Amino acid sequence: MRRHLVLWDSDLADLYGLPLGRFLNDAGLDRAMPGDFWFPAELEEIVAAGKEDPTVSGPRFLFTEHGAFVVALRLKTPVVTAMSVQIVRAFQRVREGEAARGRAWTSGA
Repeated sequence: MRRHLVLWDSDLADLYGLPLGRFLNDAGLDRAMPGDFWFPAELEEIVAAGKEDPTVSGPRFLFTEHGAFVVALRLKTPVVTAMSVQIVRAFQRVREGEAARGRAWTSGA
């Protein structure tokens, strides 16, 4: 999405075993994080991805590999730490597969 490999806020929260509201609060998105590590999703992106959720009152966010890792550092739970390693490895495998197909993706750094 936007030439970045990304994870949705809700998917990252699920992977980390947290409710979305707690994930967004504890992730410290109000603190400084580079804009290329995460960004708000546009309405068209939310609809196209089927991520409409009437229980979510605020904006939805997309996280690059580096954004997911920074959030993991902020959350500091054993589950998050273990899962963040798997997420970084998954991003790497996707990048390698896309490179083999001649497609360029950025990781957000």
